[in-house]
Amino acid sequence: MSKNIFDIGQEYLDIMNEIEECEGVLTPELEAKLSISQDELEKKLKAYHHIIQSNKSDILTCEAEIERLTSTKLVKQNIIDKLRERILQATLLYGETGKSGNKKLKFDTIQTYTTNRDSINIDEIELIKINQVLKELAEIRNIYGVGSPNEAECLRKYCETEEQAIILINALENFDFTINIKSNLQNILPLNAKFNIDYSFDTNKTKLKEQLEKGTLLPCVTINTKPSITIK
Repeated sequence: MSKNIFDIGQEYLDIMNEIEECEGVLTPELEAKLSISQDELEKKLKAYHHIIQSNKSDILTCEAEIERLTSTKLVKQNIIDKLRERILQATLLYGETGKSGNKKLKFDTIQTYTTNRDSINIDEIELIKINQVLKELAEIRNIYGVGSPNEAECLRKYCETEEQAIILINALENFDFTINIKSNLQNILPLNAKFNIDYSFDTNKTKLKEQLEKGTLLPCVTINTKPSITIK
């Protein structure tokens, strides 16, 4: 039966023990055993190395194939998207108007119709500014309460008009936000309490859409309505 590298290693250790028991004397029998063990070890190591190199080569082949398939998938998806866009434009241009105001086309093997889909867009740069306002106002209200002159001073730094300030404060009071507190064990000791508190808006698009539909405005969030196509 073929031996694996662990069996060969155990045999080698057994031979070393026998040599030690013979006080280092290497008998012809032990010398023969040692030679066979070392020869088998060399063959196994070479065989293992060959297997490793072969598998590395297979992995490179797989990676190249994955890259090729991914590229092919992207090309085909791009073709689908462009053709769907053309079908959408044709349906909008030539389709009959349905009861809900959508457009539709119907033939013997294909039916298309449009639906309006809303997408929430978030201005990330504006969101950073708003999160900073949120943090400053939270700290001001924590110290001075609601409606202090410090609030107006804070809003003036970020709003050019009073109308913008009203919209922003209304949004801050109606939209959900997350509070993250960062500290370490040393800084939360009673005599040395220090916390780094970050405030950030909850950017869950479903919740944002619900608030926007209620009429609550947030400067960094807009709803875009675009027609999409369904093909059957």
